[in-house]
Amino acid sequence: MSQDSLRQSGIIYGVTIYWLTIAGCVMVLLGSLLALGFGWTVMPVNEQLSVLMQGNALTLSHRIDSGDMLIQLGLGVAIFAIVPAILIGVPRLWRSGFRLIALCGCANVLLIIGAFVVCYVRL
Repeated sequence: MSQDSLRQSGIIYGVTIYWLTIAGCVMVLLGSLLALGFGWTVMPVNEQLSVLMQGNALTLSHRIDSGDMLIQLGLGVAIFAIVPAILIGVPRLWRSGFRLIALCGCANVLLIIGAFVVCYVRL
């Protein structure tokens, strides 16, 4: 069990999350610019805000040609970035003898994917 391989797995994990989070942030910023700046939105922003301030859930139609969908996609990419980061680091951890950490990482991947399925597919 080498601490060096554990450190390398952490670096790979961090770099993967870093770049995928930046990609998600760029998508959110672009979607916000399109929705707020150019009015490329499903529902006007003032209506969205009033629905949220009343405590109601905001349900938007999932049209691909809207800034709202780009915002949701960017948030999904930024949150889901942890999955490939874990999957890239797990084989190195397993080979280095950190099997419990690798198994916990795999369990986290399954939980994250399950949460996304429940939230986005609505089983």
